[in-house]
Amino acid sequence: FYLHYGSRASRLDLTSSEARLWYSFHAADRDPATRPLFVFFNSGPGSASSSGLMSMYTSRYTLDNTIDSGGGGQYLPNPTSWTRLGNLLYVDPRQTGFSYSVLDDVEDWDSRFREFNAQNFSTFFDGAEVVRLLLRFLARHPELRDNPVVIVGESYGGARATAMLHLLLNYASYGD
Repeated sequence: FYLHYGSRASRLDLTSSEARLWYSFHAADRDPATRPLFVFFNSGPGSASSSGLMSMYTSRYTLDNTIDSGGGGQYLPNPTSWTRLGNLLYVDPRQTGFSYSVLDDVEDWDSRFREFNAQNFSTFFDGAEVVRLLLRFLARHPELRDNPVVIVGESYGGARATAMLHLLLNYASYGD
């Protein structure tokens, strides 16, 4: 892909690096094959769903926020779990939580630094990675392919959700 700055004559050729994105799937409490798939992701870049949305108020268990330490490691049953509504797919976007970039040489400071610049971080590149993860997840779970998919982003995740929706609705314009 290309990033333009200034005029179109000034084109910065960048190739995103390989990454491993972590996800966690939680089936609906009943009839998962007929229930919607909620795709959850926190804000970011920099905020993990594994320590955010998944741990507070959405899954079958939630941290106890009445403890001063912010939960103190106490998980409680969540009477308002979203699993009552549908299937849940939590995604840690690149460089958050359990997701990471794959580097040839982790000792190379310049390579590590480039992982956090425009070659990997923009709303569209970020959204495209989550779209690819979602499509691959659905390919591996054919029983869910016909279910409605609901994109749920928190904070900056709303920008990612908007980019994802644009990419999905205009997929023919983006080639592969």
